[in-house]
Amino acid sequence: MPFATSAAVRRLLPGAFLILTVTTLGCGERHHVAHAVWTLFDIQAALQKGGNVAAGPTLGAGMPASAILTTQPDGTDTLNVVPTFAEGAPAAFVTTELWIDYDQVWLEPGYVQLDSANPVHRLAYPDGRNSPLIIDVGPDSTFYSPFWQLSTALVGPQSDVDHYRSSRALRDAGVPIAPFVPHACPLRPPNVLGASPGQHPVEPTWKTELDDLPAGDAWLNGEKLGLFDLGPNVFSADANGVVEALPFFIFVAADATGAVGPCPMAWRVAGVGPLFSGRAADVGVDAATGWPQPHFGAFWRVYLAVLPAGAGAFAAADHPATNPAGVDLLDYQGRVALDAKCFDQPDFPTGCTWLDSQARIEAILGARNLLATEITGTCPLVFYNKKPVKR
Repeated sequence: MPFATSAAVRRLLPGAFLILTVTTLGCGERHHVAHAVWTLFDIQAALQKGGNVAAGPTLGAGMPASAILTTQPDGTDTLNVVPTFAEGAPAAFVTTELWIDYDQVWLEPGYVQLDSANPVHRLAYPDGRNSPLIIDVGPDSTFYSPFWQLSTALVGPQSDVDHYRSSRALRDAGVPIAPFVPHACPLRPPNVLGASPGQHPVEPTWKTELDDLPAGDAWLNGEKLGLFDLGPNVFSADANGVVEALPFFIFVAADATGAVGPCPMAWRVAGVGPLFSGRAADVGVDAATGWPQPHFGAFWRVYLAVLPAGAGAFAAADHPATNPAGVDLLDYQGRVALDAKCFDQPDFPTGCTWLDSQARIEAILGARNLLATEITGTCPLVFYNKKPVKR
C-alpha cells in the first residue's frame, strides 16, 4: 500500500488528531485562539482548572495541561518528562512553552549583572545564588521568547543585590553594558520546579537520576519572576535574531477505515538539524560526569511523519516470545519499524528497519510524507543517548 499523500492527511486533520491530546509532546499551535503563546504561567493556570492548552488544527481539543505539569503533594508543580528517540537512542524532553501559529521566534534583550569585568564574576546573593537577570519582555507579551540575547551589566559589588530591577534603571545609572552570549531561559512561576521524580523510564530502566534544570530569577520592570537556565548552546539564531526551529517527528498512520491518527505506542523522534540539511548532531560531553550536552534541542517545529501500512512501534508486552540473548528490550520500547512483522522474527532487532533518527526518517519516508504542523515549542532534552543531560 503506498504512503498516504500530504493532501489526504490534511483533509483528515480536523478530526483525526483529537487523540493526540493525551499522547503528544505539547509543543504549541498555529491556530489563532485566546493564547497565541502558552508560557508556564498559562499552562499552570490551565492545570489548576483541569483544562487544556493549545487547541488548533492538529490538536483539535488541545492537550491537557497535566501532560506538561504535575502537581506534587507539597503544592509545587513539576515538569513532566516525556520519552523520545534521538540519533537512534532513547532520550527524553520537558516542555516549557508552546506557540500557536508562530512562524518565527526571536531573541529578546536581557542583562547579566556582574561585579567585575570578568563574566565569571556574577553578582550573587550571600547564599551563593546568582543575581536575577534583568529583562524587558515578560510572559504576558505576544513577543515573549525564552531565548535571550544577553549583555553584561557591570554593576560592581552591591550590598543590595536587587538594587537594579529594570533595564531602564541600568541605563539611567550609566552602567557599562557589553555584548554576551545568547541563552535559553524560560520564565516560570516561583512554584514551578524541575522534572517530576519517578516519572521517567530512565529511573527504573537505566538506574540513574536526571539532572535537575538550573533555576533562577529575573527582574521585569520591578517584578521578580522565576526562570530555568538551559544554557548558551542549546539553540541557534541567525543574524537577525530569528531562532532556528529543528524538526520533531510524530508518527501517524491510517487505520483499517482509512482514518489517520497517531501510531499507537510510538515515541517521537527528535531531529538534530534543519529538515534534509544532513547536519550531524553537535553534542558535547561534561568533563566531570561524562554526561552529554546536546548543543541543540531547545526549539522545535513538529512534523507529522506519515507511515506506510505495516509500520508500527515495538511494545515488549505484545511480543512475549521475543527475547533475543544480549538485547535489552527496553531499548526498543516505543521504537518504530517500517515493517512491524520484524518484531517476531528470529533476527530481531537487527532485522528491523528502524525509524529512530532524523536521517532514517528523511531517507525512508521522504519529503512528501513529512508534514510541517503549526506546532512549535521549547522542549529541551533532559536525557540523551541513555544518559542524563548535564547543564
